Amino acid sequence: MGNEKFTKGEWRAVVNEPLEDDHICDVYDEHNNCICECFSHGYWGEERGITEAQKEANMHLIAAAPEMYYCICDALTDLEMSEGMRKYFETVLKKARGEE
Repeated sequence: MGNEKFTKGEWRAVVNEPLEDDHICDVYDEHNNCICECFSHGYWGEERGITEAQKEANMHLIAAAPEMYYCICDALTDLEMSEGMRKYFETVLKKARGEE
């Protein structure tokens, strides 16, 4: 740990009321800063095969990402595991940090 460039702290997903034709989901940090947005029109629309339920699920997954990251870090430190699993976890963490 310590190489993270992402926004620190807890993240939360918020599903907003539809605005005209757009359905927006947001992820906020613990200081209420918007980390990412998902719109339902154009590129993100269902014509691309992404349903409203999938967009909401994606936002919840994104919001859980920091906790999952630190969970993997803790597992690497605290748990016994095969060398293959250790390398896999390390690769996933590098991907999350943009190093892979």
